[in-house]
Amino acid sequence: MDKEKLHALSDSLNQYKRSTYRSKVPTLGDHLNTAKGGLANLVDNINRINCLSQIFNDVLEPPLIDHCQIVHLRNNILVLAVDSSQWANRLRFEKLSILTKLRQNGLPSISSIDIIVQPGDFNR
Repeated sequence: MDKEKLHALSDSLNQYKRSTYRSKVPTLGDHLNTAKGGLANLVDNINRINCLSQIFNDVLEPPLIDHCQIVHLRNNILVLAVDSSQWANRLRFEKLSILTKLRQNGLPSISSIDIIVQPGDFNR
C-alpha cells in the first residue's frame, strides 16, 4: 500500500473516531430534552411562555408590543409586565379586547389578565 492511501485511510479513521466521540458527549440540548424534576418544569414553562408570547404578539396592537411582555401564566391568569404606568393604563383599557382575541387564537382557558408595572428596557 502506498503512503498516500495509508494517510487517507488514517485520516478517515481519525475523523470517524472524532465523530463517534462527539456523538457520545451529551450536549446542553440533550440534557434539556431529557430533563427531569425542577429542570424539566423550568424548560416546560419556558416553552409555554415562548408559545404564549408568539400568540400574544400576533394579537397585540403595534405600539403596545414594545412596552409589554408576558411574565407568566398561573391558574389561567395571564400576568403581563409593562414598562410604565401610562402603558399599564392603555393595556387596562384594551384588556377585554385582548382577552377575547387571545381566546379566539388558541388560548380559551385564560380567565383574566393581570398587569404589573416593571420599569426598564424589554430589549425589543
